[in-house]
Amino acid sequence: MKRRDFLRASAAGGAAAVGASVWTRRANAVPFGEIPSDKASSMLPANLRAESILECFLYGGLIPWETFYCIPGRGEVDQTWAYTNYAHMIKAAEGCGYTGDVFTPWKTDSKGQQIYFGPYMKRLLDRPDVLSRLRIVINRHGLSPHEAAIPLVATGRTLGNPAMAGLSTHINRYFVDRDTANAHPTPFSVGMATGSNFIPNDNVLSYFAQGVHPGNARPLMVKVDQVTRLRTLLSRASVGDSRSDYDALLNVYFNQYQDRLKLGGTADAVRAAKFQELLQASITQSKVDLIDNLLRKEGVDLFAPMGSNLLENASMPYSTSCRQVTGQTAEVPGFAANAPQVGVAGNIPAMSLRLATHLLTHPTFPVRHATVVDVGVQQADGGGGYDTHSNGPWRQASNWDNFLKCMLEKINTPGEGNPDKLDLDKTMIVLNSEFGRAPGRQNAGGLGRNHWPLGFAQLYIGGPIREEQSGYYGHIDESAVATTFTTPAENRIAALLALGIYPFDPAAYSGSDAQGETQEGPAARSIIKRVLGHTV
Repeated sequence: MKRRDFLRASAAGGAAAVGASVWTRRANAVPFGEIPSDKASSMLPANLRAESILECFLYGGLIPWETFYCIPGRGEVDQTWAYTNYAHMIKAAEGCGYTGDVFTPWKTDSKGQQIYFGPYMKRLLDRPDVLSRLRIVINRHGLSPHEAAIPLVATGRTLGNPAMAGLSTHINRYFVDRDTANAHPTPFSVGMATGSNFIPNDNVLSYFAQGVHPGNARPLMVKVDQVTRLRTLLSRASVGDSRSDYDALLNVYFNQYQDRLKLGGTADAVRAAKFQELLQASITQSKVDLIDNLLRKEGVDLFAPMGSNLLENASMPYSTSCRQVTGQTAEVPGFAANAPQVGVAGNIPAMSLRLATHLLTHPTFPVRHATVVDVGVQQADGGGGYDTHSNGPWRQASNWDNFLKCMLEKINTPGEGNPDKLDLDKTMIVLNSEFGRAPGRQNAGGLGRNHWPLGFAQLYIGGPIREEQSGYYGHIDESAVATTFTTPAENRIAALLALGIYPFDPAAYSGSDAQGETQEGPAARSIIKRVLGHTV
């Protein structure tokens, strides 16, 4: 057949086959995450599971001792814990509008120690509905460099492990395997990051690592500060007006190749992983208009800069509300000695949360997992948002305040029922960092703290976390070392269990990833109890 005749035939007849026959996802023999019948009793009951997860990575490490794990008096004599930069902490809190008591009692930890919230937690204290769905789980590991700690916290695996895959990949794989009719043509997991140098250099991309999953499990990563390039790619300008012809031609090729995979004229083709991955890529390519529409909202440009220059746009809703306080006077918004200029992309955490919320609540094609990388609105001296080696109180206060403000605005208040906002019965929010910050100064007389992986936390809000589960799991002793804690792998497993995804698989985790366990059933029950607060 001549090429022009083939193209004519494919355009006329092949286009009708798009979406049928070969262009349909095939289920695996045993879909990933399927619950074995003999392990069903070890899983979280269906009525307690979340439908989706918003995962927020606080790059650089939130200081626990001034926020969610404060103990009044501890460290006052030797100026550690909350007293390391106490006067500056108070001024930074005042600059963000926090007044009243410095410490607010909340719950006791696993050893019965009364734990207090610090002054930077006021926005959460002002939302008792969210606070009643908050569970703080103490973490610990032994890796101090960002480049090693981030992959561990993101995946539960260390660098070099072939099974190192992000939570977004596990979740995407789970739902892709079950979408055999291609009814959900867009990815089930989407991540929001930036093009900043420390994102790839410090291995933040491990949040989207594929591991040993097939290619169709890879989540979509959106660089919110490079949206112009994304929209150029989605337009498929190189194909021009011949998109349907191009897709139809590909479909003919795929059908021909699939016929070669059939043994003895059988109806079903043999399984070919690489072919299925290529096929999935072509399906995604043919649906770019749907993906482009998914990333848009009527009347709202989801990628519009939000407070691009925080000094000039101080009146904008998403500019930082924090002011550096000197003596008894409040200076201009931001920090007089280092005026914030976050670039043309603006308030990236606000933009990312806006897009993530839109995708999680989409009425037609909602995603099941969205990752937001919080790089802050104030550039930290060590890199992203909370990597504060020399200027802790001011940067931590402003970036955490900005993030809480933007996140809480996306969560329905009691009785609100806005379909464009997050419902905590349906969506579980996970806040994590690669580590915390040290209990004392990094340098004598300085305002910064070094990395501290020996006692920090993950915060879980909503989903399986009800009022009965609100509180702490874990304990940090006077040396700031966690003595009762969970591990990064256990926290990844817990998130999968919260969605009803069976986490024990060669591409994911094993029963021995739970402390003191070797068998899958007891491992699941242990993690559900310690991390999610439920007994099954």
